[in-house]
Amino acid sequence: MSDPEKQFLILKSLLLMGGRGGGMLIDEEQWFNLSPSFRARAENLARSLSAKDLSIKNRAIYLAPHLWSSDTSQGLWRSLWNSAGVEARVVSSIDYILKEREARAVIVDPGMILTKEAVQKLLSWCRHGTIVVFPRSALYTEPARVEIDNATHEGSMMNIHLGISYRLHSLKSGGKMIIYEVPDELSNSTQVSQSKWQQFVSSVLSVAEIKKEVSVSDGRLSLITLDRRQGGIGLFIFNGSNRSVAGDILFSGEVRVSDLTQSLAGQATNEEAAIPSSRFGLEVPPCGVLPIAVDGLGQEADERRAAALTSGLMKEHAFEAALGELPGLNSNDDMSQFMELK
Repeated sequence: MSDPEKQFLILKSLLLMGGRGGGMLIDEEQWFNLSPSFRARAENLARSLSAKDLSIKNRAIYLAPHLWSSDTSQGLWRSLWNSAGVEARVVSSIDYILKEREARAVIVDPGMILTKEAVQKLLSWCRHGTIVVFPRSALYTEPARVEIDNATHEGSMMNIHLGISYRLHSLKSGGKMIIYEVPDELSNSTQVSQSKWQQFVSSVLSVAEIKKEVSVSDGRLSLITLDRRQGGIGLFIFNGSNRSVAGDILFSGEVRVSDLTQSLAGQATNEEAAIPSSRFGLEVPPCGVLPIAVDGLGQEADERRAAALTSGLMKEHAFEAALGELPGLNSNDDMSQFMELK
């Protein structure tokens, strides 16, 4: 294995492990055979990960019987990974889920045996807009089935078929519960089941308001996104091929990009050069990794949208109040002009 390939794998492993608070061991001889500049770069990155300046947030959790168990759904976890990437995580402990504050959805594997206590814990976690996705299976204890039945009578219910049939229940707690079917015919065709699972997962993530905010135009490039403690994200673009790859990075809205190393070091960036856009072109060298800082995504974007909505509502209420005080202010043209006032 060449040095560029080793460096590529080390940086990718460091991000995936360190981004979740873990670590990695490297043979001393192999480490010192790498260039001093690369070692300095990796050590700086490791310090940022250790200090939680960069971290991977779990947006979706997959609850499996065992971490080493096969995917009993034949594609459910794979579809979740395809949609959410490193922001999806497999766990086998419900108690771990109860401590999770960032995730918005928990998807339960069809092979999971569910007791009354397990169902109660999952439903207690499901609040404030979060979602728990249960399979419709025979692997429930009778008390667990009673808990599910009681929860289904709390609020409204909607039947949906998007790849997989499921029922969406809105709970009094403010969360949502999904109960999905596991069709027998899926076991006969992996290709068909993968397509159906993908549609289902996309629908679930849409309900949970988990959206893919960044993508790449060339499949030879891969992305790892980490949240920055000071706001925004750190985006790492990987090229695992032996040739340079030129492509576009596509964002869900307009963002500003800058040098991640400078951002982590607290150095000021050139605001004039950081022109907002939703598409940026770049070229990644063979076995290369490009780190960039991105501002304008995630919580920051949600806050901007909320501010814009609040501003619009305030203008609308002000207009309604003005109708009662100012004669003649009653046309749609007047409303549109009024809403444009700063």
